[in-house]
Amino acid sequence: DEKDFYARRGIELKPEYAEEVNSPEKKRKTGLETRDAVMPNRNSSPSGVASTLETAMNDQLDFQLEPDRCGISIQQMPPLNNPSLRTSGRLRVNSIKKYLLQKLGLKDAPSSIEVLCNGDPIGDELSLTFILRTRWFNTNKILTLKYRLSEEFAVSQRKFNSTDTEEES
Repeated sequence: DEKDFYARRGIELKPEYAEEVNSPEKKRKTGLETRDAVMPNRNSSPSGVASTLETAMNDQLDFQLEPDRCGISIQQMPPLNNPSLRTSGRLRVNSIKKYLLQKLGLKDAPSSIEVLCNGDPIGDELSLTFILRTRWFNTNKILTLKYRLSEEFAVSQRKFNSTDTEEES
């Protein structure tokens, strides 16, 4: 019974639903404490709660993050322990860059990483759903994004490291 389900979890019913569930007419007509009273369908929900929940569940997307091995060696990065991920299709590339920095233990800015799809760098503002629909051509394979250090960052790091080496000698 849904009323018990919500009660066990300490969730109070909205006043308008509580009245409907307890209404004797509803119980007599259906023989049940109606599901619509507790979980209205998306068409009858004034607040759109059910449709928002349904949309959130349907926009989950599986993808993989792998280091780009095609670039020059100073741009290469280590692989993730778990490269397969599932998240909302609304997730943007900038958030993926922040995730990579955190998982790889780097303290650099998100602009220090490039994310690529089919070998092309993709913009920070693009969502995974957009990338899947417009940039991913292998429709029978899981979306696979590659990552590497941006060229500017890799070159600046190389210059920085070479000055450190010269000073030590």
